[in-house]
Amino acid sequence: MFGKIFTQIYASSIAEDWTVRTVFQDMIILADLNGVVDITPEFLSRTTKVPINVVTKAISELEKPDPRSRSPKASGARIVRLDEHRDWGWLIVNYEEYRSIASEEQRRLKTKERVDRFRLKHKKLEKCNAPVTLGNACNAMQRERERDKESVPATTPVPPPVVEVALPERGGGVVGNFSLGKIDWLKERLEELYNRPKGRRWGCEEEHLLVEISKRPDHKEELRLIKVFRPKVPPRSFPQSLSNLLKSWDSTVDRARNVPTYEDKVPQLTIAQKDHQAAMRRIAQL
Repeated sequence: MFGKIFTQIYASSIAEDWTVRTVFQDMIILADLNGVVDITPEFLSRTTKVPINVVTKAISELEKPDPRSRSPKASGARIVRLDEHRDWGWLIVNYEEYRSIASEEQRRLKTKERVDRFRLKHKKLEKCNAPVTLGNACNAMQRERERDKESVPATTPVPPPVVEVALPERGGGVVGNFSLGKIDWLKERLEELYNRPKGRRWGCEEEHLLVEISKRPDHKEELRLIKVFRPKVPPRSFPQSLSNLLKSWDSTVDRARNVPTYEDKVPQLTIAQKDHQAAMRRIAQL
């Protein structure tokens, strides 16, 4: 077995006699899960290699009431006998209490270690040396919108603000200015396309992709093609979510540009077929 021994034992009253402290520590180690030491002094002496006279003297001191003890249980005695009719077998009075305290301390220590590992793993996300990063670009735009709403009355038309935000490109480097009004326009149209509730928070990745798409010179025409393309294909052939559409914007636009029109699907008539149809119309007119 094993026992949990606190360092405060060195500041207790039994620390004045090192033999008493040592025997008590040995009993804690040999105790079961309930703090029971059901052994004879001779067995304790043989197991710990402590002389029998030292063991018996220490046990006698541990059984005595101690007014200087931190615990009032058993009048401060450290151990009590299991049975009055025998002179061996003891119960460590505060064993379960200290075991629960130690378990709680271990739980707190493990929790602290998990938190430290989590913080170390996400340490790079907490540092921000760039003007605006992928993680806080969307927050910067949101704060800019809130400042505009507070500074301008609701009845006054608000011109689209232009904010300089440095965003990392996919291939590296930094891109320049973009218009928040243009982004808001595109965001509203995409939310209508997917029936996304207004005011729902966009993810940072979605915000970043939205900014990239809004900088395309033909993004309005591309959005129009996507809207026309959507009802022409089976539902499963179209991106199922707004996030997926933003990620596959290029491929979706290419498919929208190359989708067959209705005229392409109508088979072309040969000259003989056209002549036959004309003859049938003349006969119908007779």
